[in-house]
Amino acid sequence: MVAGGIVGSLWEVWEKRTAARPASAAGATGVAEIPSDMSTTSLVGGGLIAGESLAALSVGIHSLITTVL
Repeated sequence: MVAGGIVGSLWEVWEKRTAARPASAAGATGVAEIPSDMSTTSLVGGGLIAGESLAALSVGIHSLITTVL
């Protein structure tokens, strides 16, 4: 988990440094800024958490079925 947090933080710093347009020009283009909870890092992290939860649920259901039968 620590490594994921470090990689996520470094990714966000890298994204901010490589931004092609200045912050003042962002409003002039008409492109809305996305909230921080919809960033690529946040969505990938949430997807990994959801995937791991579904995998654990599948293993639990499989274990239950094999125990009952």
